[in-house]
Amino acid sequence: GELRAQLFSTDPADLSAGPTVTLSGALSGFVASPANGSLASGFVSMTYSEAAGTISYNFQYAGITTPITGLHIHRGGFNVNGPHLADLPLDMNTTVRGSVDKSAILNVYPDQKHVYSVLLKSGVTYLNVHSQQFSKGEIRGQLLPNEAVPFNVPLKQPGIQDSQGDAQFYLSADRTKLS
Repeated sequence: GELRAQLFSTDPADLSAGPTVTLSGALSGFVASPANGSLASGFVSMTYSEAAGTISYNFQYAGITTPITGLHIHRGGFNVNGPHLADLPLDMNTTVRGSVDKSAILNVYPDQKHVYSVLLKSGVTYLNVHSQQFSKGEIRGQLLPNEAVPFNVPLKQPGIQDSQGDAQFYLSADRTKLS
C-alpha cells in the first residue's frame, strides 16, 4: 500500500483513565539502526502511567566499555530512527532504575500531548543508550507493550533493483491479536 495508519483511541477519557502499560525490550547493538559491532547487551522494562503521565524504568546492561553519554526514548519502529521523546538522567551503573514525569517529555508535539501516550502504547518507541564509542547509540531496545512478540519481515522484489522494505507485526502476549 502507498499509505498506512495505526489506529488508536485518542479519546481524552480513554487516555486519562487508562491503566498502566508495561513496555519491555532486549537491548543490543544488533537492534541499533544501523546495527553496530558492540558486544554489549541488556534488557529494559518500563511502566507508563497514562493518568499520571509518568514513566518508571529499569534496565540492566553489560559490556559497554566507554562512558554512557545519553539515555533517550525515541519515536521509531524497528530499523527506523526518530526524534527524542524523553531524555532519561545519565547513570553509569549497570543497573539503572528511575522515574520521569511529564517534564522530561520533550516538546516534539507541542499541541498534541496525547501523541506520547499513543506512541508509547503502540510499540513504535525505543530506548537508545549512547556511549563515547558509539555516539549514535551503542545498544537499543524496542519498547513493546504487554510483552508483545515482534516479527520484522524484510521485503525485496527479486530482479528489481531498489525494491525493498520491511513489514512489522506484533503478536499480543495472550496470542490473540496481531497488529
